[in-house]
Amino acid sequence: MRCILFTFLALLLSSPVLSQSAGERDYDPVSKTYKYYNGSVWKQFSVNIGVVGCSTEGTLNYNTALNYYEYCDGVRWLAIIGLPTLTPCTKRSEMNYSGGNFYYCDGILWNNISVL
Repeated sequence: MRCILFTFLALLLSSPVLSQSAGERDYDPVSKTYKYYNGSVWKQFSVNIGVVGCSTEGTLNYNTALNYYEYCDGVRWLAIIGLPTLTPCTKRSEMNYSGGNFYYCDGILWNNISVL
């Protein structure tokens, strides 16, 4: 019984659900999704089909060839696809949180990756 309680507490304490900081992002190993905290709830980033070939679960990577972020779910890289905005930017791969949304710069425009 004690072992189950400690295991539950370890999972609970490692969960991103305990955060209270808006703009914080984290990988959720239970749902195998990359999420961000908007100040009141955890939301999943917009994700597209992945490509097999990763092994370090939770790793976040900027794909310089295709200009998007991706994360590893332990088996495949899942693309975090954003909607381009009309706001220009120059620092490719820069990530920014503003007004409850996450954005990344593709070197030309900011892309909103919190559209779900």
